[in-house]
Amino acid sequence: MNSVERILAFLTQKGINKRQFYAKTGISNGYLDKVKDLGAAKLEQIISAYPEISLEWLATGSGTMFPPYPSPEMASSVREESPAYSSLRTLMEEKDRLIQAKDQIISAQEKTIEALQRALELLGPAHQPPPS
Repeated sequence: MNSVERILAFLTQKGINKRQFYAKTGISNGYLDKVKDLGAAKLEQIISAYPEISLEWLATGSGTMFPPYPSPEMASSVREESPAYSSLRTLMEEKDRLIQAKDQIISAQEKTIEALQRALELLGPAHQPPPS
């Protein structure tokens, strides 16, 4: 699936017709029918108009259509006093906690690897893994 096919899938998912898409993004009418892939400038226009779509997915097809956490653009568009802002802030804080937990796990695993390497060195050459 190329980037044009992905944007068409997004439009279908959101119930947006091409005319609405062209009007909101400023992309010329019929553009999606003329090209097979979107350039960087067009991707920027699309993300600016639809910040909820994942740029990674749109550009490469990797990941999901909608990121699990709001984009910075989406978060900044919500007013602080709104209930949506509170929900976004909670999601962002949870994401930060998950990243910290992941970093702690990685650090602990790195220390375990170092300890195992030291133990192998103490056991001598007979217990060393073969060279790769």
